[in-house]
Amino acid sequence: MNIGRLLEVGVAVPDLDAATRTFVRLLGTGATDPIRAPMFAMDFRMCRLGDVDFELMMPYAAGSVVSRFIAARGEGLHHIAFQVPDIGETIALCRARGLPILSDEPVLLGGLRAAFLHPGCMAGLLVEFVENLHGWGGAAPAPDAGRVSGFGVVVKDVDAAASSYANILGATVADRHWNAALGGHARYARVGAIRFELISGAAERIGSARLSGNRQGLHHVCLDVGNPEAFWPLRARAGVHAAAWAGAPFLTDPAACHGVAFEIHPARR
Repeated sequence: MNIGRLLEVGVAVPDLDAATRTFVRLLGTGATDPIRAPMFAMDFRMCRLGDVDFELMMPYAAGSVVSRFIAARGEGLHHIAFQVPDIGETIALCRARGLPILSDEPVLLGGLRAAFLHPGCMAGLLVEFVENLHGWGGAAPAPDAGRVSGFGVVVKDVDAAASSYANILGATVADRHWNAALGGHARYARVGAIRFELISGAAERIGSARLSGNRQGLHHVCLDVGNPEAFWPLRARAGVHAAAWAGAPFLTDPAACHGVAFEIHPARR
């Protein structure tokens, strides 16, 4: 499958204005005006960091996809999106390989053509494939805000998950290692410039209510920043605080970021 760059990170929130204020402060960026998506019964805004958009999604109708997600898991990370050159070809390839796509036809939104891969075949990760990039706009991020470099994903079986990432997304996977901070076996899976850390047994240790009950899914977003020491005083003044445990890299408290934890790394050179 021809997978391009990471385009967006979807975040489900019950209060779009409050979430926008937090993400603008955290990322040092601007946000689009609210955009209505009737097919999903939601309003959303885009906040850009580098070349990746954080899609803040608020449902306006009970029973919608995002509303059900928030009811089941609370606010927080919902999906990620990758660019593909031809969505029709991508859908056909997925079907030929027996991979479940969540809609019979491409989803159309603001000139975009997109499709979602069922999270069951990606160890709990909901992946959107997008053709035809949209210029959502938004102010340039602050210089210290850095870039999205990867994700932590809680899985039940790191080897099975690594195999899925390799077979479906073409990821390059590494051998097992032990993530001492999160208390679980892990494997890295790299898709282009994005590194996924697939971790087993992490949710209960760090108190992730969203992923309790043996659930799988996105756990945190990795940010590479040029000066982590300068990053924290700036963000603390904005009301965003680190989680209370010692050691680097730092992890933000998800309660301060609408259910999203950010793992902060020094920028890799």
